[in-house]
Amino acid sequence: MPMPLQYHDVLSFVQSVQPALRLTRQRNLVWLVLGLLEVRDAHLTISEIARAIQTRSAHWHKFKRMYRFLSNLKWSPAD
Repeated sequence: MPMPLQYHDVLSFVQSVQPALRLTRQRNLVWLVLGLLEVRDAHLTISEIARAIQTRSAHWHKFKRMYRFLSNLKWSPAD
């Protein structure tokens, strides 16, 4: 049985691929990736991604974090 990805594993990968990216953006990208991997149904909305993120934070806090990160013009997935 494969071991699931952990936060620090993905963070290490993101830091090796994007070392110039600000630490807060690296962390948000890690949470986004982990949330995307946890969404089981086909509803890829920000709300579903936020629900799938495994932290002690409230859903609203995670939703706002992902919304701000994805709508930030200084960062784009194409970069």
